[in-house]
Amino acid sequence: MKLQAIFAVATLVVGLGVGVAAQAKNQTAIGPVLKIAGDSLTIDVGKGKTMQFTTNTSTEVKVTAGGAKAQAAKEAGKPGLKITEVVHEGDQVFVRYSDVNGKMVASEVDVRERRPQSAQKGK
Repeated sequence: MKLQAIFAVATLVVGLGVGVAAQAKNQTAIGPVLKIAGDSLTIDVGKGKTMQFTTNTSTEVKVTAGGAKAQAAKEAGKPGLKITEVVHEGDQVFVRYSDVNGKMVASEVDVRERRPQSAQKGK
């Protein structure tokens, strides 16, 4: 019984250590979108510095009305929306990312402020 308790505590301590280490790798950035194309998102983080992120099918995109568009695509039998359909140049975004083999991979892109439709490229 005592051995089981020690094992349980040791497992908990190791699990917490791994969880903290995994969380430490997540980083964030905020700024307006300078360029978005395919699986690449570039934002201006201020003081003349830009950051380029890789996006993929696991990247969670949060944007007002994005859920409705995604649901409509699903109902139409499409796999879902591409990030380029809901995130535009000039949008203010919050990006959560991790460094994976030297690449900044976005796990979440949250559009905090939309650029007005009339000011979007091609409008």
